[in-house]
Amino acid sequence: MALNPSLLTALRGRAINLLTSRTIVSKAFLDRSDKPAPFPYVDKHYNSLVGLYDRTTPRLDQNSKLICVEGAHAIGKTELAKELAETFDMKYVGPPNMDEILINHYGEDMRDYEHLFPDFFKSLDDKDFFKNPLGKPLGAMDRFLYRTFFLKFLHQLDAIRHILNTGQGVVLEKCAQADYCYFNAAYNAGWVQPEMREMYYMIMDNSLHEVFRPNLIVYLDAPVDVVQNNIKKRGNEWDKNSPVWNNSQYLNDIYTEFKQNFLRDVQRWSRTLVYDWSDGGDAEVVIEDIEHTELDMIEMYDDQQKDWRFNDEQGAAFQRNRYTNLNRIHEKLATLDVLEMEFNDILRANCEDTIAMEDVIRWLPSHAYEFGYNAHLGDNMATTLLWGDKSNLRKLQRQFKYNWFFPVAEKSLLERASLLKGETSLTQLKKSN
Repeated sequence: MALNPSLLTALRGRAINLLTSRTIVSKAFLDRSDKPAPFPYVDKHYNSLVGLYDRTTPRLDQNSKLICVEGAHAIGKTELAKELAETFDMKYVGPPNMDEILINHYGEDMRDYEHLFPDFFKSLDDKDFFKNPLGKPLGAMDRFLYRTFFLKFLHQLDAIRHILNTGQGVVLEKCAQADYCYFNAAYNAGWVQPEMREMYYMIMDNSLHEVFRPNLIVYLDAPVDVVQNNIKKRGNEWDKNSPVWNNSQYLNDIYTEFKQNFLRDVQRWSRTLVYDWSDGGDAEVVIEDIEHTELDMIEMYDDQQKDWRFNDEQGAAFQRNRYTNLNRIHEKLATLDVLEMEFNDILRANCEDTIAMEDVIRWLPSHAYEFGYNAHLGDNMATTLLWGDKSNLRKLQRQFKYNWFFPVAEKSLLERASLLKGETSLTQLKKSN
């Protein structure tokens, strides 16, 4: 399918460079015979010392890129993203889902106990949002949007870590840099408190510089009426009579912000490809356009692809340590915590609700013992007792996500990230480095 001419006008200057030398190529043309094996970053700790003998740049090739797929709802973004990942031999990372926060490492779903929780902890998940954004107690929608941004940030951080340690590219659905398009639309619809909007932009300013922008953004466009018809055809129970999908202004605000502002501004750092996907599209056209989009031969001081310009092995190893070392990851996650959170009850529960919630949580099966010691839930006690903190560190690395549904009252986000699921304390993690 051809590019939409109106979108090309809106994105003036984005012309695709048709070059004889290709940057990203299909897996049939990839030669990885002399590349080192991927570094097992999930199970093995990485720090600057490891970087002295385990080099980064030999693993990187023309497909060691981060591609992000954005666009209108219900028009086939997931299908295209998976096809791109398959064609270019990349890892696929799906969109954020509240299950990642509400279901813990043991498979225990916090929503099963919601009737016991104080109002502050009655959460909004993705389906609840479609049914009624304001259907839960005051502040639930604000916390839902904050957690959505957090998951996008975490997915992007994980994608960058994967690329730097394996050399394999990643196709990501939705990026953290574009999250404000959705947030502003929700605010305009009257679903967000003004105080939350102020905090949201403080959090973005404090955190977004901690993750690389995508090398390439593929945006699939479609009119609002097409999106709404596709939603009806899906037939999901939670989509029926949805105040979200029936709110044409909300959807129009998202797509307008993308086309008029975000995609225009992000061209300074990332390549962008835009397609009219109203009637579906031809993935082969997208693949061909990606193969002819220049991502490597960029002037040294140009902002285009600046985040991914490492210059030499030392620079690449430095960035790899920032995105792989567990302490560095905690530092990046800490940027999602701003002081203003402590001065209201939107993202922090008051003392009474926290105490009441602790009384409930301590009776849950997953909190019978410390993380790693719950034999009744499948923990291998022999391994835990034998390897101790190191075993817990591996579990934390492998999981690479945290159940932050119930943040305990600690001094910093770093401590909460370690304590919430019973992982090794921050002090122990530092000693293990």
